[in-house]
Amino acid sequence: MGSGLVSLFWLVFGTANSPTLAVVFIASVVVFCWGAYDAWANTDRLLLDEKAKNGKPEIKCTINAGYITQVLNTYQQDGKTTVIEDSVVVLEVVLENLRGVPTTILGKELIFTDSNTGEKYAGRWVEFMYACSVLQEPVPGQMGVYFEYPIEILITTERPLEYAKPKKCWIRFFMENVPARDYSGVRVELRLQDGTGQWWTFKTLMPLKFGKMREDKGKLANTLKP
Repeated sequence: MGSGLVSLFWLVFGTANSPTLAVVFIASVVVFCWGAYDAWANTDRLLLDEKAKNGKPEIKCTINAGYITQVLNTYQQDGKTTVIEDSVVVLEVVLENLRGVPTTILGKELIFTDSNTGEKYAGRWVEFMYACSVLQEPVPGQMGVYFEYPIEILITTERPLEYAKPKKCWIRFFMENVPARDYSGVRVELRLQDGTGQWWTFKTLMPLKFGKMREDKGKLANTLKP
């Protein structure tokens, strides 16, 4: 290619006594080569980015429902009894991994905002190794108890979240000084950290149902059939 450019240069300018034309020719060649290199570099960069992305998990989360239950904490001080009302929020989610790299879920964070009052509350994830259940009526007149696994049982190092294998589970958060009642609409922001340390944020608008979720501490969740 280099000898061809030299031959072309002398063919065009060998008999012309014009340094201006030579400069223009050289500049054109430089611009052409730089453009070709830039196009190649951009393509290579995109390929590297895609390769790096495929080497990491990509989490998708669908929040199906939210439940809130009351927690009463009693304190004794100076002969007086103080009762503080807290609550627990349990989210029913479906988690998917869109990449071929299995992963666990390390961190869980929850913030929800009452759309009626604008009050914002932060939840603290609490490990809960027991079964949770919801009383449902899938068919009119036929009530049934619906059980689901908590995330700490369903997604572990031994049972990671794998590509094309979605998992439905509960995620439980303790809400300090948050009254337990029906919330007609809350803006939920759920943050999950995958096994590589990357955080994923999922947002939705939904109600929180009071008193519908039951925590069965007499039934270990890991005794349920996977």
